[in-house]
Amino acid sequence: MGKNEHDRSGSAATDEQGDSDADRRVTLQIRKSVTDDGKLSTMAKSVKIATKDGVVTLHGAVKSTQEKTEIGAMAQKVDGVKRVNNQLEVQNK
Repeated sequence: MGKNEHDRSGSAATDEQGDSDADRRVTLQIRKSVTDDGKLSTMAKSVKIATKDGVVTLHGAVKSTQEKTEIGAMAQKVDGVKRVNNQLEVQNK
């Protein structure tokens, strides 16, 4: 699997994960929504999700613009999310 621009830059998504219970809960809820969705590709289910102060950052590669949009929408629906920074990249075949 290819690396996206953020991964190639050497920045770690874990730097963006907040320590609060609320941030961890948001990240876990989004992860569950993504992994439970049978329509998403294995690639999409492996994206990085980090939450800090209610701001969710999504990193990684997905197979389509639709997957990118769907994962961003899943994140936005979770209680406690203030904003979603969708940095997912559509991987060319």
